[in-house]
This record gives sequence, structure tokens and C-alpha cells, in this order.
Amino acid sequence: MKFPFEENIDKSVLFNQLQTEAHIWFFRDDVQLSDEQSVVYLSQLSVVERQRYQKFYYDDGKKSYLITHILLRIALSKYADVPVEAWQFICNEHGKPEIARVADLPEISFNITHTNGLCACVITRSAAVGIDAENINRRCKYKGLAKRMFSDDENEALDVSKNPYQQFYNFWTLREAYVKALGTGLSGSSKDFSFTMGGNDKCVSINHVNQSAEDDNHQFALYKPTDDHVLSVAIMKQKDSDFIVKQLVIREVFVLPDTGLCI
Repeated sequence: MKFPFEENIDKSVLFNQLQTEAHIWFFRDDVQLSDEQSVVYLSQLSVVERQRYQKFYYDDGKKSYLITHILLRIALSKYADVPVEAWQFICNEHGKPEIARVADLPEISFNITHTNGLCACVITRSAAVGIDAENINRRCKYKGLAKRMFSDDENEALDVSKNPYQQFYNFWTLREAYVKALGTGLSGSSKDFSFTMGGNDKCVSINHVNQSAEDDNHQFALYKPTDDHVLSVAIMKQKDSDFIVKQLVIREVFVLPDTGLCI
């Protein structure tokens, strides 16, 4: 389901929805930032984030990084009484970013992604999660990449697809989201697992070549948040728990606060 940005939604209500939902927040970032807007946003990032921002050589990369990290902070502050600029992050041993745990802070998991024209994050109560998005208008030598990265079944699906670029990015983003949810990076060959999509690409499952049964430890979802993008989400089911995300709610942010930046 897709909902517009709700400025005044109660934090406790939104947080309690994470009992059975995962929330995707996205912003179409095909906008220009003025120098004043960039200064405001940069002031809300941590020292480490500002250092990473400065490492981008091209302005588009800087802008995308900046908006993505501001979007994440704004989204997180919808669930807890924490100012946008006060969130602190750490990386696990594999480089996956996490919220730095402090007293009285509710347990929240997240992941972020950005591509040409789109920034997004996904938030869950505590389940490990990964998200990835791509612009399907980005042309690449997809057949060669697919032969190296995808399973035989996925390559067969790609060969008969009426929209091979979108199908390629469907499989690509699902793989990226899955690896990001694992939080350990990809070990072994990416041909060791394979994705299958049902009618209208809504029902997604994963199979491993060395396992006879379907992997039911993860939930997957595939979206087209805009006509130009595909977005995939992977959620790891919690061990020793009946917790299942029953619904993934997608919320489009039309205005980023503080500067009035809108699209």
C-alpha cells in the first residue's frame, strides 16, 4: 500500500504499527539544492556523515547522499522523540549501518538506498532488513552481468521477458536487498540462490541450490514506486518468534522539512 507523507501522525501510533508492518519512505530527489539548503541539511548530519559527503566527487552524488541521510533522520524521528540531528549511527563488523543504542531508545532497524532520481529507506521494529532501488532507464550490458551473477532459471526468465531491463533490475535489486538484510556481505557465488516471482511480480520467493526446500526465513517485496524505478525489500524473520511483517507500507515524502524543499 502507498500512503502520502503524514506530517502530524502520532509517534506512538506509527511505532506500534511496526508490530506488523515495515515502512518504506521514499523521496524523488530530481531537484536542485541551493547552497543554503545544503548548509541546513549538512548541519544535521554527524561529523562522519559530513566527511563521507565530502568524498563524493560529483555534485549529483553529493546531493543524493545528503537527501538520503536527511530522509532517514526525518523518518526515524517520526517514531521516537529524538531530534533529526541527534541520531547517532554505528557500523557492524561488515559495514552495515545501525542505530547506536542508548537508554530508553526503542529498538528500530533500518536500511537505505539511493539511485538516480530516488532516495529511500525502510524501517522495521527489530527485524533485520535490506532495501535496494534502481532506475530502470539506466542502460547497461545486462546480459553479461546476468550471465555472471544470476542463476540459470533467472537467465531463462530474463530471456523470455517482454521488458528485459526491468526484469534484470528486479533480480538485481532483490539480490542487493537480500545481501543487505543479511548484513554480512555476499559469501560464495550469487548463483547459489535464485529468485522466483509470481503473478505481477508481487509474490517473491528465494531458493538455494544446495537446499531442497524453499527458504522461508525471509520475506521479500518488489515495488515500482515511480514509472522509472524498481525497489526491492528483504526482511529477515526473527528467530524463535511468530513475528511476521503482514504489510509493507510505502510512504512518499513530498516535502522535506526545514527548507521547504518539495517536488
